[in-house]
Amino acid sequence: MGKLILMSVLLATVALPAIAARTRDARRGLGRLLWWALAFNVLYLLAVRFVYPRV
Repeated sequence: MGKLILMSVLLATVALPAIAARTRDARRGLGRLLWWALAFNVLYLLAVRFVYPRV
């Protein structure tokens, strides 16, 4: 489980910009990318704080 949490960083590094690049408006795509990255970082922080120490 711990390795999966760490591998999610690599997945997010590739997937989030790829998803944001589909938007026709560059500003909207950047805004979405920043919000999704913020949400990912919060979820990653919670996973590392509460899930990873138990594994």
